Amino acid sequence: TDGAEVLSVGSSSTGATLNLVSPATAIAGSIGVARRTITASGTTALTVGDHYVRLDATAGAQTITLVGSPAINMVLKFKRIDNNPATVITFTGTVDGSVNPTSTGGGSPIAVLATQYKGLELTWNGTNWDLTNSF
Repeated sequence: TDGAEVLSVGSSSTGATLNLVSPATAIAGSIGVARRTITASGTTALTVGDHYVRLDATAGAQTITLVGSPAINMVLKFKRIDNNPATVITFTGTVDGSVNPTSTGGGSPIAVLATQYKGLELTWNGTNWDLTNSF
């Protein structure tokens, strides 16, 4: 052919990693991202297989335990889908220097989650979670 390298990935394993060894000018196709909706109150532990998490706190307060030591630059995205801002969502872990932040804490890095259909993105820096985007 024209010298282009072709890589076919057929694994559906959770946590599988794709490493590109040589420079690529384009990647064609799509990569599916696992979506999870948490509706139960209480504590839920996330795993390295979680990437996009929808939070529905209709049943009561939620405590989300963030992954403790994932791969550097792992990204987690969260979106609140219920309309009950008085119900607290707490993350167990450190986000932007805040230990165990809550959705109702003044100045909390996850305060955006007090509003329905708002969300945020966290990226693991090797030590803690960085708030890299809110939407």
